[in-house]
Amino acid sequence: MEFLKNLDTFQIVLLAGGILLLWPVISQWIIKAFKIGVNDNPSPSPVIPNVSSNATPLSKRVAAWENLILLCEEEQLDSAIKELQKVFPLLVAVKSQKTNGKET
Repeated sequence: MEFLKNLDTFQIVLLAGGILLLWPVISQWIIKAFKIGVNDNPSPSPVIPNVSSNATPLSKRVAAWENLILLCEEEQLDSAIKELQKVFPLLVAVKSQKTNGKET
């Protein structure tokens, strides 16, 4: 505290003003220092494929379902894929026909 004893009033006022101006930054540093286990970088939200603006709600839902299946395949979530395939079982049959080359 010897440092503060050697300052005159004007210097103390300037120091206090600087602290007040920087308080938002300082408070964020303090908050981040005491946040433990909180993920600052959340995983990116999934990208829903482009669906034409005149698409029906059902086709938008199917596009979102297909995107969710692809994301689950990327993450190798086999049990989630099986549950998703129960939602639209006919689409699973159509998709498997396309991949096997039996498209009609």
